[in-house]
Amino acid sequence: MHDRLSVRWRQGLSAAGIAVGLLPLVQGEWRTALVAAVLGQIVVGVWAWGTGFGPVVGITVGAVLATGLAAAFAVSQRPRAGLLLPPAEDYLVVWVAVGLVAVAAVLVEGLTRGLKRAGWAVLGAALVLLPCACCTQTFSRIDEDSWRFLVRDQEILPLPPTFQLAWGDRCASGGTSGNCTAEFVVTATDGAARTVMIERLADHLSTLGWRMETDSGGPRGRFAVGGILAWREHKLWFSDETAHRRRPAPAGSVVIFIDNG
Repeated sequence: MHDRLSVRWRQGLSAAGIAVGLLPLVQGEWRTALVAAVLGQIVVGVWAWGTGFGPVVGITVGAVLATGLAAAFAVSQRPRAGLLLPPAEDYLVVWVAVGLVAVAAVLVEGLTRGLKRAGWAVLGAALVLLPCACCTQTFSRIDEDSWRFLVRDQEILPLPPTFQLAWGDRCASGGTSGNCTAEFVVTATDGAARTVMIERLADHLSTLGWRMETDSGGPRGRFAVGGILAWREHKLWFSDETAHRRRPAPAGSVVIFIDNG
């Protein structure tokens, strides 16, 4: 009976970790949810199956871990006016850190109390947590204590009816550490002049959250990023030429450049 009860609360905590990992489904991000569900189960499960404590301590600590994961997701993905929503890596990095803390706690307990279960739990967790840690560096590279992510189409879309998107490239040019400059070529459906188009686009971008300013080079925009990590803000400017030598912009069009920092 005691063994059956022990298995049940451990299974319950593992299920809670999976449930927390499914939070990205609220945003319609099912691929991210698959990764998060596995990671959530590992973070909470490594404690559930690795600890030798009874249900009172075990469930309490497991609940704290699951709540911490949910809190990180909520803080990271909470929409805030004037701020871009960060990518999933913003909270997944925190989840990996929490998971490593759970692994360390189980390992210390196992070494001090001689629990055989702890060694297997830590080994299984390491197989998932270490690749996840590498993935976060691959998808969002860090440079000078700040992070970058690719420009999203939603940063300028949807366009007003007087504009049409000819084509776009989310990484037309770039440098190192994940730096990419996106470009979007926009034409007018009503034959408006470029100066009028730029004025209209600046007004439109302001409604999307861009902080527009005007200097000697014309209107420019800045869009800061919310979240937990220090993300580089996105910067926007207009031009009449594209970065593609073999794909020139149509006559009278406006090219929107957005740099991710």
